[in-house]
Amino acid sequence: MILKRLRRFRLIDWFAVLLSTLAIGVCLWSMRPDPTKRHLSKSRGTDAFVVPTSFGGLLALNSQDLGKVDIASMNLWCAQGLPGSENLNPALSLRTLDDWARRVRDNTERHLYRLSDPRYADHYHRSQAYFRCELMLQTLQEDCRVHYNSKLVDPRTGLSTEWPFVDSRDFFLHGIVGPDRAGSCSSMPVLYVAIGRRLGYPMKLVRTADHLFCRWDDPSGEQINVEGSGNGFSAFPDEYYKSWPRPLTDQQIRANGFLRSLDPAEELAVFIAMRGHCFTDTGRRSEAIAAYRQAQRLAPEVVPQALVFQAEVANAASAAALQAHRIASERLTEDILRRQSSFRPMGALGQN
Repeated sequence: MILKRLRRFRLIDWFAVLLSTLAIGVCLWSMRPDPTKRHLSKSRGTDAFVVPTSFGGLLALNSQDLGKVDIASMNLWCAQGLPGSENLNPALSLRTLDDWARRVRDNTERHLYRLSDPRYADHYHRSQAYFRCELMLQTLQEDCRVHYNSKLVDPRTGLSTEWPFVDSRDFFLHGIVGPDRAGSCSSMPVLYVAIGRRLGYPMKLVRTADHLFCRWDDPSGEQINVEGSGNGFSAFPDEYYKSWPRPLTDQQIRANGFLRSLDPAEELAVFIAMRGHCFTDTGRRSEAIAAYRQAQRLAPEVVPQALVFQAEVANAASAAALQAHRIASERLTEDILRRQSSFRPMGALGQN
């Protein structure tokens, strides 16, 4: 009887130990560091990240520190001083992006089962990259209401059309995180890269002629192009962008650095060139030239010298036209004064 009781006590003790071990394991698991949260905190600035506080401060960074700047912060500060940026608040915009990244993370984790579920796996090509990119764009477009700006679309054709860079909100991130949630092919890919990097995704920005897109670019794994400057998500091969939005030769692709993933200095150069476009289209030509020169120094292949030269020629032509107009106006004024002085004043008639 005593032996049976001892055995029963031992079983109870072992069971209690097992339960305690499980409880400790659950607690430790719940306290584990979340890699996504770690990326989110880094995006707001820790020792691993550099946080500029102005456009001038951004330009003052060396190449090593530039690689530590959040692409969203980089893009937002490049809009400083442009038309439409009067209410620019980078800190608030970055908090909004962090919140959106959490929503993407939660939605993605909630649907992870789809990767192995036979009902959905083929749709995602049984690919982590494809699945995560599509869920990211779906969440941003459906839950966060991000969309392509309708005013940049030709109502007759339903296609995007060339639009002057007169309002920075149409082309930089602060327009997307603003009340309208509207962007363009200049800002929507930057948003996807910014959100993806917050989640630890290997996202890169890519250029083709008159268009930006982004890429899941894992050096040791998958590489897919992400097209989301419209409704939904598409993953086109590089060949697609050789003919859209306009045809390109292999020589043009090599000369302009098209279809390759950009490094941080090249990303900044693209944003500064967009800044130059805004200055150009609002008549601030000298500031446009300065912006193009800054971009060209950062990435000569991305922003060719020809763009700087074109802006300088346009500025010189504008200055010459203004000078010619001024000379013509002065001559006209002199002629009017001379003609007036040749007439006798009305009050002098009949006084001789």
